[in-house]
Amino acid sequence: MKNSAIPIQDSIQEEKIKLRKKIKDICKTFDRAELVKKSKRILDNLKQLEIWNKADTIFAFLPLGDEVDTLCIIEEALTQRKKVAVPRVSGDEMMFHYITSLSGESLVKHDYGMYEPLPEAEFVDINNLDNSKILILTPGMAFDKQCNRLGRGKSFYDRYLFKYGKNCIKAGVAFSFQITENLPVENHDVQLDFVVSEENIFKRSS
Repeated sequence: MKNSAIPIQDSIQEEKIKLRKKIKDICKTFDRAELVKKSKRILDNLKQLEIWNKADTIFAFLPLGDEVDTLCIIEEALTQRKKVAVPRVSGDEMMFHYITSLSGESLVKHDYGMYEPLPEAEFVDINNLDNSKILILTPGMAFDKQCNRLGRGKSFYDRYLFKYGKNCIKAGVAFSFQITENLPVENHDVQLDFVVSEENIFKRSS
């Protein structure tokens, strides 16, 4: 008799797919103006972190319509004279490039729908930076209170964080409806140091 048990790996993938759909459906119940208001409260909470004040470089991202509006975060960082870098995707690789403004002349729209720096924008060589002064902000579809993250399934951030972000402070920025008690986690999923929402700040236990 054949074993009909579902492999654990497949089961986790199914859980992730269901959770992504659930979060997308919830997000659709909010208009963008509401999400922008929540995003400004996320910025207020983010500025409470010691690493925000200590950091001289913020790795941010340019948001899709269902993500935290990081434009206010980027503007605040630039106002505080911090360096800001955002990702650019080429094939399966994601790397960060510096930006000095949110001007449309400095950005281009990627096939995935998000904006990114122009190809000629200055590349960030993270190996030549003081990692203790870098704050990496990550998007995600869902997070849990242990600071695990569920992305969109392309693994761009997991690969980048595993390769370059081990000694940097990593914080997910999320709406409270994106946070659950426990996420389905796989070996390649990179745990964050913080998750910051408009209502709470969660810190990874040591």
